[in-house]
Amino acid sequence: MKKFSVGLIFLAAMTAGFSEPVSGKPQPEKERITSMKGEVKDSQTGLAVEFVTVALTDTSGTILGGATTDSTGMYSLRISGGITEARAGELIFSLVGYEESRLNLSKALDSGEYTLDGGAMELAPVTLKPDLQMLEGAKVSGKRPLIEHKFDRLVLNVSELAVAQTGNALDVLKSSPGVTVDKDGNVKLNGSTVAVWIDGRPSNMSGTDLEAYLQGSDGTSIEKVELITNPSSKYDAEGSGGIINIKTKKAFMKGFSGTLGARLGIQYDPGTNFRGNISANLMYRTDKTNTFFQYTPSAAGNNYKLDEIKLYGAGNSMRQESEVESHSEWMSHNIRLGNDWNISDKDIFGVILGMNFSATASWYVNPNIVSDYMNAGTAEEALYSEFAGTNNTDSEEPDYSLNLNYTRTFDETDNQELTFNLDYYRDGLSGKRSIRNVYSFLSDAAAAAGAADNGFDDSTRKILDLYSFKADYSQALFNQTGRLEAGLKAAYSETRNRYGKYDYDFLAQASGPLSERNDFTYREQVYAAYVNLAKKFAGKWDAQVGLRGEYTVQSGDWIMTSDETRRSFSDYFDIFPSAFLSYTPSQKAVLSASYSYRISRPKYWQINPFRDYASSTSYTQGNIELKPSYSHNMSLTGVFFSRLSVTGGYNITRNFSDIQTPVMEEDTGVMGLIYSNAGKQYTGYASVSLSELPLTKWWNVTANISWINNRFTAYEDLAEMVYGGPYSNSSNSFNGYVATTFLLPQNFKLGADGWFTTPMTMGYFDIKAFGALNFSLIKTVADGKYTFALYVNDVLNTGDQNMYMENEGVRTYVLNQSFNQSVMFGFTWRFGNNNSQQRQRNVGNLDESSRF
Repeated sequence: MKKFSVGLIFLAAMTAGFSEPVSGKPQPEKERITSMKGEVKDSQTGLAVEFVTVALTDTSGTILGGATTDSTGMYSLRISGGITEARAGELIFSLVGYEESRLNLSKALDSGEYTLDGGAMELAPVTLKPDLQMLEGAKVSGKRPLIEHKFDRLVLNVSELAVAQTGNALDVLKSSPGVTVDKDGNVKLNGSTVAVWIDGRPSNMSGTDLEAYLQGSDGTSIEKVELITNPSSKYDAEGSGGIINIKTKKAFMKGFSGTLGARLGIQYDPGTNFRGNISANLMYRTDKTNTFFQYTPSAAGNNYKLDEIKLYGAGNSMRQESEVESHSEWMSHNIRLGNDWNISDKDIFGVILGMNFSATASWYVNPNIVSDYMNAGTAEEALYSEFAGTNNTDSEEPDYSLNLNYTRTFDETDNQELTFNLDYYRDGLSGKRSIRNVYSFLSDAAAAAGAADNGFDDSTRKILDLYSFKADYSQALFNQTGRLEAGLKAAYSETRNRYGKYDYDFLAQASGPLSERNDFTYREQVYAAYVNLAKKFAGKWDAQVGLRGEYTVQSGDWIMTSDETRRSFSDYFDIFPSAFLSYTPSQKAVLSASYSYRISRPKYWQINPFRDYASSTSYTQGNIELKPSYSHNMSLTGVFFSRLSVTGGYNITRNFSDIQTPVMEEDTGVMGLIYSNAGKQYTGYASVSLSELPLTKWWNVTANISWINNRFTAYEDLAEMVYGGPYSNSSNSFNGYVATTFLLPQNFKLGADGWFTTPMTMGYFDIKAFGALNFSLIKTVADGKYTFALYVNDVLNTGDQNMYMENEGVRTYVLNQSFNQSVMFGFTWRFGNNNSQQRQRNVGNLDESSRF
């Protein structure tokens, strides 16, 4: 008779070796026990029991290792360094639905109820008695594959990842198959930007915020990383880049545990900027409750330099040169607090509260000098005009999230479970900016054209409120070889944007009256239902099919300076199918294929149709008529020897809107970038990933290398407007991340890692190659309880991102220098029993929040 444990969580807890010889009666005096194996049976039926967790402890009760029984009831666990009779404690056998059983190893050694050959011990069979109650006790697992394939995703088991023991969450993420993280903290999977979730919920973070949070989270706080290239119908159809879900540990053993850490350093060239973060990850469990608290305050300063050259006018007779160097300072406080109450053996109620407060201030270190020349490149070249610009910006962005969840388990044997989620999310942004452009030279032609000093002050206020309700049901089918999932969702969001611009009066040295107004309110409703069916066939084939329907209602109100009101309304219904097929010819290989149809609704700020000036000569602008993008996503994946993964795929996206269409003012050289449904994007990719491949006992390497082919074809009417005719481009690029670690004596680790991107195109832009090389030195003491680290980042200063664009004869060259060279010092303290976790629950799912 087979028994299944709902939410069985695996743990690998292998420890360093012991120095004493084993002295059991039948064995040689100095022979050490390095492994154990045995069998578990049902006491009533005598049949094998699978999924039993087996924990090995020493005489003090400390967990030394563990295993899980397979389909034949067999378990096998390794003991790093061996164990002696003096340290032998117990083997603890536990599974939901059975009484816990304990085997005293000292008595087993004395009685001789085992065989021992070369350190390998085989114990007599153990029987478990059925029990209807949830059993207490240690639940751990043996060594799992580093990389597993689960229907629609790859799973990186972080407990098997060496970098997790001394690194942070960002280091773990970089070691995941196909994952790269660029210098701005943007996370990509197989070359495409993805949504990063934490414990089944969108993190609502990206770029610098996300990077700071991950750097402040200890690697040992993560249980696993799920890589979902093509999300199934269970997930919102929003987003074409996939999902990375980071599952953190939730201690199930009673008591208090956690990690505290800090990372502090300086960034240099040019100047010196201080940066750092502090992190606290705390967990506490009682018989009825499980509480966690995470707090990560972060601060950083950064210098940024942008040089831009434009050739414009008839025959490129005008040349504009712009130089600007800015400084920014940023601080954030990220807080997550949650608690689960075990109301009964079948009912769990939970609350998760999230808060993030960030503030940014930026200003020009030197004035932005913009020089225009006439008769460019000829002997008659002469200065047309020149002005100096300043730009000071301050902004604050607090956001809050609250999740209430309830899970009812009807039948643990069939994994029959119903979960409700009620979510509220608010994100707010307020900012002020002051821009001044003062001419130091005006030619007669420029003066006649009306060029004059100009500037403005503006203020921005944005608020997003999001409400969501979800119900998810799951149940095992087909004699535990299949799974049914179904659910409903309703979400309502409203974003309010208020913008005011006041032209500066240089004569009065004060702001003038309101010159531009933009009050934009956008509302969206999404109603969805889905069903998924998964099945295992003949032990080697797995299949899953799903269907999701989503009905969307959108409306927008835009009040402009003239008090004219412009309204938009649209509603549409879409069906999103998904399919997954995998084949496991042996324990060393898994092959899979997947398909999903996805939607990318416009971000709220992509719809807002006001101009946001990045500098005096460039701005971005939203588009109230922007429509969703739709994509077909196909991929093939192979996982070999648990460390090597190979993935290839092809995506087709229509109404592509992730780029901005350039609009040039030829008489001034001012360039606007306007969001639009520009055309079709075709993306083919292939990636190869090695995860901590041990080259020797003291040297391992991790590598993620991907090839990407992007082909963009603009819609004819848009290409005619921008280029005067058809437009398309394509590029091949390679992205990669390589890391190597040397395990040195005295618990030192020397590491080197780097990432790179070869030239590529993105819509209308050609982007040059860029990358970075980093080094680290790490020391652990007290069996890993304390970790000290030194990091040296971007040692070659190769992180600059340079771009080129040609538009109707107007040529634009951009040299984008972001100074990322830095030296950082890190410290981590781990305390309590933080190597354990409880089952993850299907709580939270707020995709809409990622679009603010």
